[in-house]
Amino acid sequence: MVVDAPAVTTPDDDDRIAYVVDHPSRLDARTVELLADALAAQRRLDDAVAARLMLPAAVPQCRAVQEVAAQARGPHAPALHEVAAEWTQFLGWLYAEDGRHGKAVRALTEAADQADAVASGVLAAQAENFLGYVQRHRRNPRGIVRHFLAAYHTPGSTVLQRIGDGVQAAHGYALLGDRAAAVRLLAEASDLVEQAESASAPPSAYWLTPTFGRMNIGLAHLALGEETTAADHLRAGLDNLPEDQRDAEWTTEYRQALVAAGG
Repeated sequence: MVVDAPAVTTPDDDDRIAYVVDHPSRLDARTVELLADALAAQRRLDDAVAARLMLPAAVPQCRAVQEVAAQARGPHAPALHEVAAEWTQFLGWLYAEDGRHGKAVRALTEAADQADAVASGVLAAQAENFLGYVQRHRRNPRGIVRHFLAAYHTPGSTVLQRIGDGVQAAHGYALLGDRAAAVRLLAEASDLVEQAESASAPPSAYWLTPTFGRMNIGLAHLALGEETTAADHLRAGLDNLPEDQRDAEWTTEYRQALVAAGG
């Protein structure tokens, strides 16, 4: 079974995209916008559909966008390069979510390089974040710390990203038995929450909210052996997810952690 993203384009839009695919030098602003909208729709679809069902369509779509971006010229090429960098990152995330860790690492490493090439701290930090996610599922605490700290310290990332990256690095330290480092990072993230009260998530990380971050705070407290605190945070984060995210594939580890915490 292959799942396509919901239609966000008209037949005329599809013709415009097809024309640019064949004539990359004729890239215009509207085509960049259409491709960005298509990617956004796929990211939202990921909250409802398993990654394994999306990958058969996502792989050739990402490849096509990369090919156009490589050949694009003119004033709108930089904007397309940013869309292409996010598309590579999304493909890497799908691989990670589906447990294809080797392919995920390759795609996400490429995504980080592409993010640097377009000077996007937001995308660079998110690529490192997803690499940290891979290491968490590989049960590699040092890899967890390494990638989430890299994301935490990436210039140009947003405050909501830094909160999530900091607490997930704290989780890694807790798994390593370095309680002091874990507690320090949790405190830093708590200080950042005050700055984030009126902050908006970047479109490429639309799911980030202060309450979303509580699920990852819960993972850190669980690794510190603080089950009651962990359960409180995990439950609050899960209960406050938007309706269209509550059954997402990526919520599974948080639900399992809540059970482990006795919640």
